[in-house]
Amino acid sequence: MTPGPGQVAPMSDSEMVDPRDRYARQVNGAFVVVVEVSGGSFRRRTFHSIRAAETAARNALAQGHNAKIFLCELRPVFRMTGHEHQGAP
Repeated sequence: MTPGPGQVAPMSDSEMVDPRDRYARQVNGAFVVVVEVSGGSFRRRTFHSIRAAETAARNALAQGHNAKIFLCELRPVFRMTGHEHQGAP
């Protein structure tokens, strides 16, 4: 059913996501959690939703590490098929 003037259409389950997740899909992106661990080294993990990235960042903070979340666009730079090397598609 189409909403009338001044009415808002209800969101479907697929639309009830964090707006940042929708933005990530638009830019072909993923959320990357960067955790700085003792000794100045870094751990990086990729997530497909902001909720999962935030959970990982909170866990790292709870363990006493520094953690930051970045939205990164994923683009192929190089593709390997078996032992053949090809440029990006």
